Amino acid sequence: MKRAKKKAMALAAMSFVFLLALPIFAVPADAAAVLDHPDTARVEIGAAFYIDARGEGNSRDSSEGPRVLTSMHLEFEVSARGERGVLFIITSGSFVANYTHYELTDGIGAAGRPEEGRFNETTVFIFRFNMTGQNGEVSQATVFGFVKRTQDHGPVLVMGGSVVLDGIDYAIRQLGRIHRV
Repeated sequence: MKRAKKKAMALAAMSFVFLLALPIFAVPADAAAVLDHPDTARVEIGAAFYIDARGEGNSRDSSEGPRVLTSMHLEFEVSARGERGVLFIITSGSFVANYTHYELTDGIGAAGRPEEGRFNETTVFIFRFNMTGQNGEVSQATVFGFVKRTQDHGPVLVMGGSVVLDGIDYAIRQLGRIHRV
C-alpha cells in the first residue's frame, strides 16, 4: 500500500511540475513534428495521436537474463500546450512482451524541444504508463526518446526505457512512428 501511495504521489508531482514548466502557448500540429515550426500550425488541446513501435528488451538484473520482443500501441491526446512543449494524457493502448499482452490503464507524457545540449532542435518525449496483464498483474513502464529524421523513411521515433514484468526489470529499445488519429 505504501509503494502504491509513493507511486501515486510521484506521478502527481511530475504532472504538477510539467504543468508549471510549460506555459500555455501555440505549437504546430504535424504528427511527428508537433514542435518543429511554431509558426506553421497549432495543435489543439484534445488532438489525438497514436504511436506504433516494435523492439526488444533485456533483463537489467544480469546480462544473460531473459530477452523479450516488444510491441507497443499507444494512443494519447494533447492535454496542455506550452511555448516549447506539450503534455499528453494516454487514453488507451497495449504493450506486448513476447506473447504476453498488457492493456494500458492510465498514463501521462510530454514532448518538447530543448534549447541546449545534445537534443537541441530535436523533438524529445517521455511517457509513463501503468498496464494490466491478462491475469490482473499490474506493471509500469517508462518510455523516452527523440524523433530522428531520415531521408528514406521519414521521421522515426527512437525510444528507450524500462518496464517491470513479472518482477523482472527490463531495459527496452524500440523504433516506431507517430500518426494523427
